[in-house]
Amino acid sequence: LELLTGRMPVQPLDRGGNLVALVKQSIRSNGGNVIPIFDTRLDLGSDSTMNEMAYVLKIALMCTKHLPSQRPSMRDVVTMLLQGSEKQENLDIANTLVLESMRDMMQTLVLSPSLEDQCKENEVP
Repeated sequence: LELLTGRMPVQPLDRGGNLVALVKQSIRSNGGNVIPIFDTRLDLGSDSTMNEMAYVLKIALMCTKHLPSQRPSMRDVVTMLLQGSEKQENLDIANTLVLESMRDMMQTLVLSPSLEDQCKENEVP
């Protein structure tokens, strides 16, 4: 939570006090919107950054469960972080492939004669 929020774990009460309670309260009071929680010094304009941060926040909140038996082990946390990284990498590759396909389609449309020209060429006299 410290990395995501840019805050210390314990702060003066007038600045939120306990970071875990502050984050949970912020999520509740903002109707589940997590953006106000994140450190504004980070690149919040990037969708992939926001998705990664939301994923890490989900893991961080699992680690703050009241009962230790409900918290994931560090091995599980590392596994979840690595899986999230792989998913993001796969998503980035898929997005790149989609963009390349769209670029190829656009070039084909631009370079080929227009549909109107093709229809004129195929008209029966």
